[in-house]
Amino acid sequence: MQNNKQIPDLVKVDIGALLSDKRESRGVSVKLVSEAIKLSKETIANLEQNQFSKVGKYSTRSKDLEIRREKLEIVTRTIRK
Repeated sequence: MQNNKQIPDLVKVDIGALLSDKRESRGVSVKLVSEAIKLSKETIANLEQNQFSKVGKYSTRSKDLEIRREKLEIVTRTIRK
């Protein structure tokens, strides 16, 4: 049975755009993010383009992603100084 339920516009979020907008607003390059959080530039590009199936199961490791998010915050704070 196919699920044809529509997601209300209110809950639709373009996660990729949020990621890229935040990175760009801080003046951080994909290369710098890649080096800081130890993910390939291709993986970051896939995330920013909502191509989550290309990222693979690694993206589901929430603890690893939390550590990488913290590293990214440290890098962006350093850049702002």
